[in-house]
Amino acid sequence: MRELIWVIDLSLARQLFARDLPGYGITAYDYWNGAVAAALMMEALARYVGLDPEDAYTIGILHAIGRILIDRVIEERGFSLYWESPQPITDWERGAVGFDSGEAGAMLLEHWSFPPTTCDVIRWQASREKVVEEVSLLGALQFTLRLLPLTGLDFAREGWQLPAEDPFLQASGLTSAMAPIIEGCRENFQRLLKSVHW
Repeated sequence: MRELIWVIDLSLARQLFARDLPGYGITAYDYWNGAVAAALMMEALARYVGLDPEDAYTIGILHAIGRILIDRVIEERGFSLYWESPQPITDWERGAVGFDSGEAGAMLLEHWSFPPTTCDVIRWQASREKVVEEVSLLGALQFTLRLLPLTGLDFAREGWQLPAEDPFLQASGLTSAMAPIIEGCRENFQRLLKSVHW
């Protein structure tokens, strides 16, 4: 049953995310992969540390939804703005439209009547003022966003290593469990890719 819900959620997410984000230089496929990877990691972390896995999964799949809004605003206003690394993406977003994608995503989710907790986690995910060290949904999302560039969105990158002093790892006690968590996410990611054809 859980796998069926996954496939339905991912099919809906794919329809929602089926649009390239030219301002970010991200294809719809890469955007969808990033959402799926974050959802799987959030759900796995939640199961290990005693958070609600369904809330965690939802937050993961929707964490970057504000980018759709920002990209559309840029396009509709006729701006020729493109994010380029190494500029922090949130700095570029604020410079381009006056808010970051977390704030934009929270506004969308509030409009769609999502729970306030979900909206707040999305809103503060990249906030330097709200860096969280304790085990919470916000802490798990911030950790996930630090982890995915190391493991790759398909969790297949070899030789990844997290700093031992990572605050979420220290607070959660997950250091020794991360290898099996990553492997489980990799297997789930591959299975879901076969279930949901792009």
